[in-house]
This record gives sequence, C-alpha cells and structure tokens, in this order.
Amino acid sequence: MRKPKDAAGEVPSSVSDRRETGRDVYGGEEVRDLQPDRSVDCVGLFCPMPIVKTSQAIKEMADGEVLEVIADDPGIKSDMPAWCAKTGHEFLGLEEKDGEFHVFVRKKEG
Repeated sequence: MRKPKDAAGEVPSSVSDRRETGRDVYGGEEVRDLQPDRSVDCVGLFCPMPIVKTSQAIKEMADGEVLEVIADDPGIKSDMPAWCAKTGHEFLGLEEKDGEFHVFVRKKEG
C-alpha cells in the first residue's frame, strides 16, 4: 500500500501504514475519539463525488471545525489526503470499519 504524500512529497505524520499497526486506523488512536462538527454520507458514491461533497460541505463550515466523511470507495484513502494537501485543509486521519471509511478533515484557518 502506498502512503499518501503532502504537497512537498512527504508522508504526513498523521498517516500510518496498516502493516505497521495491524489495524485499519490511519492517524492513530485519536481518530477514534474525534467528535466531528458535521458529517457527510458518501456511501455508494465513487470518485470524484466524495471529494466534491467534501468541498461543498467544508465551504459551509467555520474555520477549525472537523468534518467526517463516510465513504465506501477505497480511493478515499489516497484521494482525501491528496485533496487536503492541495487545499490546505488538515487531514486528521481515517478509520475503516464494516467496509466503510470514516475520514476526518479539519477546515483550515482563514
């Protein structure tokens, strides 16, 4: 599995490899404890729609708020960190459970 990279070509410290952790959590234990300010259901949608829906939702949110995106398209694992690196929003991590990916993004300040 390739790790997503940020704009500088580095692997963000919040991204971990399943082989290293043995679990389907990327971003560490803290991802499980996140309380999002808003959630977007993208189950059944495929690229690019989860990113489109994320972009629409994040525009309506206040700076610093956390968005949870729920998707079942495995492409979200690389698409969301890449989109965050490009837009400046913070990719907080993701958790896979029951075939769904719960992705967390913090809206950038300013």
